[in-house]
Amino acid sequence: MSAYLESITKGLLRLNSDETSFGRKEGDYTFPDDKLMSTVHFRVIFKGDKYFVEDLSSKNGTKLNGGKIDYDREYLLVPGGIIEAGDQTFKLVTTKK
Repeated sequence: MSAYLESITKGLLRLNSDETSFGRKEGDYTFPDDKLMSTVHFRVIFKGDKYFVEDLSSKNGTKLNGGKIDYDREYLLVPGGIIEAGDQTFKLVTTKK
């Protein structure tokens, strides 16, 4: 199975096999023009056959399906799930290979 976060500004962003991080200045994918995104904002983790999202103590927080999540805690991310961080919105997309 392949997985991506679909971003309005950057298109499909392929997720790594274990974890993928997102931030303004650091991470696998960066958004340098987004002033509301922290240096390293959140990550998506793959464990077994499930995906999880974790806020990495960001200043402005991360939302999952419209609700703010606590930092340093993993939340289940299902296909179609929406992550909001800074001014960015992402949707989990999975494909069977």
